[in-house]
Amino acid sequence: MKNKKRIFWNLSIVDYKLYEKKLEKLALKGWILDKAGCYFGTLIKTQPQKLKYAVDLLYNEELLENENPQSLDYRELAEESGWHFITKYANMQFFYAYENENPTPLHTEPEIEYKNLKRIILKRELLPSIFPLLSLFMPIFILPHETLTYEDITSNFKIIIHYIIPFIFLVILSVLCY
Repeated sequence: MKNKKRIFWNLSIVDYKLYEKKLEKLALKGWILDKAGCYFGTLIKTQPQKLKYAVDLLYNEELLENENPQSLDYRELAEESGWHFITKYANMQFFYAYENENPTPLHTEPEIEYKNLKRIILKRELLPSIFPLLSLFMPIFILPHETLTYEDITSNFKIIIHYIIPFIFLVILSVLCY
């Protein structure tokens, strides 16, 4: 029997509460999270157990670095509250706690959690999505206000200048913002 498996998930910050529940169900089947990525999560086989998961959102990605003293202090505080750090991905930290330990919630102020969520969604999800979409409409603004002829549409040079280059520019811009 395999001791590790990878599951497909499209890890979106918007769905972080959903992933807490999904991981709790997997723990009941004997699988606990080892690593998290954008499209895949790695699970380790253990004994089936009741675990409580928490996904903590942090806007400041520097606080997620392992060597950062503030990050280590935060994780130590979480450990004292009954949570055990598993891994991190993007602006998220994954923690688990045993059900019988009754851990203190990581999110005690919903307003701050909501504010962090809004800022992270804007930075990591909305902006990178907008730039490629804009590239589809960019030729409308770049092209001269004249009627396109059949030769214009079928010309490779015009397609490259008016469609492909702006698209590449916006994709690069969205990657830099990400």
